[in-house]
Amino acid sequence: MTISQYARRILARWRLLALVTAAVLAAAVVVTLTTPVTYTSSSQLYVASLSDQPDMESVQAAGLHAQGRMYSYAAVAGSQQMASLVADDLGEDAMDDALIRTEVPYGTVLINLTVTAPTAQRAQDISQSVADNYNTLLTDVEGARATELKVGVSTVNQPSLPTSPSSPKIALNLLAGLLAGLALGIAVAAVRDLLDTSVRADEADALGTPVLGRLPRIGEGDRTLVAGSETPVAEAVRRLRIRMETGHHRLVLVAAVDRGDAAAVATLLAQSLAQAGREVSLVDADLRHPVVAERLGLTATPGLDAVLRGEADLAPGVVTTADGLRVLAGDRAATGALELVDSPAMGRVLDELGADRRHVVVLAPALDAVADAAALARRVDAVLLVVEAGRTRQADLTRTLTELDPRTEVFLVVTGA
Repeated sequence: MTISQYARRILARWRLLALVTAAVLAAAVVVTLTTPVTYTSSSQLYVASLSDQPDMESVQAAGLHAQGRMYSYAAVAGSQQMASLVADDLGEDAMDDALIRTEVPYGTVLINLTVTAPTAQRAQDISQSVADNYNTLLTDVEGARATELKVGVSTVNQPSLPTSPSSPKIALNLLAGLLAGLALGIAVAAVRDLLDTSVRADEADALGTPVLGRLPRIGEGDRTLVAGSETPVAEAVRRLRIRMETGHHRLVLVAAVDRGDAAAVATLLAQSLAQAGREVSLVDADLRHPVVAERLGLTATPGLDAVLRGEADLAPGVVTTADGLRVLAGDRAATGALELVDSPAMGRVLDELGADRRHVVVLAPALDAVADAAALARRVDAVLLVVEAGRTRQADLTRTLTELDPRTEVFLVVTGA
């Protein structure tokens, strides 16, 4: 499988991908809206040696001493003592929800000071107070008088007044949420694809059973074929009809493996044959859940059940539609559906309808549900197994094929392709 093919398989799960992305993006929005708004003021301090030694060697030693203690000097800014001094300057609640951070660029005697607070003005005021009180606090920490302090802190860059919030970063949060959502969505789709054992439209040819046709997903408006229609479903059904005729299959059974819409495929195929001028009969042999009469809007007539029981003749039960399709509708059998479709009477009905090389399309129940379809399969030229891409499991298809007579010619019709 190529990368492009795998990408198409992942993108085919776009609903799952979109759902996960939307969920993560929504979470990012919630986090952004609930994050308190804060402002950050920045300033830069310079720590200088105040040594009054006359010789250069002593001055350099004092400078190295100061540089070696830079991280200690920087930590003073965030100390409790500094917070107390700031509170004395600005009020007891000045440090509420405020945060002081420092950074010492490697190999320098600079302190990058940042203060985060709920308002821009408070952030600047705290930063200014820290700078003003630095030397006082260092005097206390060093245990020296101010006149004996060997280092001094001065302001290189004055505290800035923030013009916009530093948090939350709305654009960054939303972009991160979108990217994280896409990444998680792709991962979830990949795992879902890995665990998916259903028949895939692009891999149906490799299943070992010939694919006679592929149909797009059949919607409610596509369940009957209008003459001259050029919808994707109509064109796909016509291609299916041509391939079936090329193989000289006149008596075919249409059955789903499990959830495939066999009734729609059988109805559309029979209508396509009729509209192409072929003599064709559509037999609803699903005596448990007959649907053809309702689908085509036909009035009640003696159905297949009555004909097979000998309660009615075949001719009155066959209704011809406007496009020339002959329909033998089903009626729900009270009991013994399998015995009826497997009876000699069923063989006689199919022989009579298919006389003079006329086409007969037989709709059967799902193969994995009851044995009716397997019994009917012995009476036809070919079986068209309807599988729904992305829903019919490969294991169900394999089991269904083993239940059919090995001499039966079987083709797949993939819907949702």
